[in-house]
Amino acid sequence: MVTTRAGYHGHPRWFTASNPSNNADARIGRTDTQGNVTFYSLPTDNCDPRGITAGPDGNLWFVESATDRIGRATTAGEITEFQLPIHSAGLGALVTGADGTIWFAEDNFTTIGSYHP
Repeated sequence: MVTTRAGYHGHPRWFTASNPSNNADARIGRTDTQGNVTFYSLPTDNCDPRGITAGPDGNLWFVESATDRIGRATTAGEITEFQLPIHSAGLGALVTGADGTIWFAEDNFTTIGSYHP
């Protein structure tokens, strides 16, 4: 299941993907301008990646809904995960604010959280 994309016309598009019947197959992907797709596996199994946004640092940021983590991917596919100080938040959509803060939905709590890279 593809959840969201980051990118714009003439540039690579990034997306999160997971297989509902095998969530261990969670990854992010990149489609280049010629339509070639490259996948990058995430370090944590069963993390349920969702949402992806371009960050102020030139990296891609996404949430791992099932593990309460936020992830950072470089454009070369290097992935780092950051544990958030919450439990069972059901992380959802995320965006980058004008000040560089990453804002994300905590769907299970009906609240908004933030991460300062």
